[in-house]
Amino acid sequence: MLSRRGWIGGAGQTGGLLLRSLSGRLLVLWSLSLAASVLSVLLLAGFARQSMLAGDERAMAVAQTGCGLIREQVAFYSVGVPPGAELPPPADLAAVAALGLAELPGTTGGIWREGVPVVAVRGGRPGSVVASGGAFPGPGALAPLVAQAERDDRAVQGAVAAGPATLAIATCVLPGPWPGLVGWVASPGGGRVGEGLPAMLFAAAHPGLGLGVGALLLLILGIGLWSSRLLLAWRRALARLEAAVRGTAGKAVLRPAGEPGLDRVIAALNETALRLEAAQAREAAASRLAALGRVAAGVAHEVRNPIAAIRLRAENAIAGSEQRRAAALPAILEQVSRLERLTHALLDMTTQHGAVPLACDLRALCGRIASARLAQSGRAGEIALDLQVMTGEARLDEALLEASLGNLVLNAAQHARTLVRVEGGVVEGMVRLVVSDDGAGVDPALGASLFDPFVTGRADGTGLGLAIAREAASAHGGGIRLDETAGAGARFVLEIPQ
Repeated sequence: MLSRRGWIGGAGQTGGLLLRSLSGRLLVLWSLSLAASVLSVLLLAGFARQSMLAGDERAMAVAQTGCGLIREQVAFYSVGVPPGAELPPPADLAAVAALGLAELPGTTGGIWREGVPVVAVRGGRPGSVVASGGAFPGPGALAPLVAQAERDDRAVQGAVAAGPATLAIATCVLPGPWPGLVGWVASPGGGRVGEGLPAMLFAAAHPGLGLGVGALLLLILGIGLWSSRLLLAWRRALARLEAAVRGTAGKAVLRPAGEPGLDRVIAALNETALRLEAAQAREAAASRLAALGRVAAGVAHEVRNPIAAIRLRAENAIAGSEQRRAAALPAILEQVSRLERLTHALLDMTTQHGAVPLACDLRALCGRIASARLAQSGRAGEIALDLQVMTGEARLDEALLEASLGNLVLNAAQHARTLVRVEGGVVEGMVRLVVSDDGAGVDPALGASLFDPFVTGRADGTGLGLAIAREAASAHGGGIRLDETAGAGARFVLEIPQ
């Protein structure tokens, strides 16, 4: 039968398993959230990359268109100009370039001659002449493209970095009587685009996208911190509960742990434990009553038979002759002796005291007890005692060992044919003694009731010897069991901790 502490201890272990399961589930949930968030970041980076690529393509198309428009304006301006004429003033060239970019706001453009910048203008602002600033690429970025266009006499495109963004640049050779003229147009693109992690980082550099990615990362961090807090709170609460369970004694009630969900479990455990205590108390009372009933019935049965025999002998003696009366007295004394043995056995069973172990020589003590009980059995001349107990010191209560080992030897002597063996010693902090005989063995019908009071296989037995032996061994902190693996005869094992 489980005690309250054992039941709650088992529940505490179950709670520990449940918490680990909850921790695992929360960890899986957090991992899934992390995976979903990382996937979202990667998708956003991918979308940003595609958007940047599309923006770069649009920017390049605008730059090529703008370069073509400047080329058309220069061609129109140079109509009627004779070959070898001087290059027009920069203001005129700037006006020509500005007309070409008038419908392309956000762009910048200009004209170079023989590798030297001449003018630069902003698109969408006719007549706006600037030298630098804004999204104008530097001479170092333009020079290679202009030189290649002049050398190959064809349009050349490229892209250069401008902070977090890119500039799509188109160059083209300009017509007219002025050799070495090259026009250029720059249009802002989507941004610097790479592969893998750089692409994600450049995407995050976009102000709007970076804000979203930052918010997403903060959300991931918040989920992780909240999950960690929840796990730690549950672990601390369960640790307090387990400590309370280990320290619970008697009818102590577990205190709430401070976690609403766990507190409901604790309340249910307390209620169940109280119900279990009440049920155990009822069961113990019922068991005591049942045991008392069995003992009373056994005592009544054992006392009734001798009394009936005494009554019968006495009545026959009264009604009979002097010779019959003389013959009745020994029979009456025999039944009185039987009642006396029963009374002493009952007193032995009910007056066991707590163990007071003292140092002793185990072999000598066992030999003395076994020899005395063999003589008590009245069969000392018929049965040999084989003492195989190892010599050594043990701490035992001599009276309790007399009650336990002595009754085992007496029981063996009453059932043996020719031999009773006592063997054993002190092994790993345990006194282990084995009492065996070469008799017919234990009747299987006795089974689990073998150590119950008044259970016997002999007509003249009281059925209290093994019950007394078990109670004495229990008072010593040990126990007795039947070794059912023995062959012929009975074999009982007595174990007493040191």
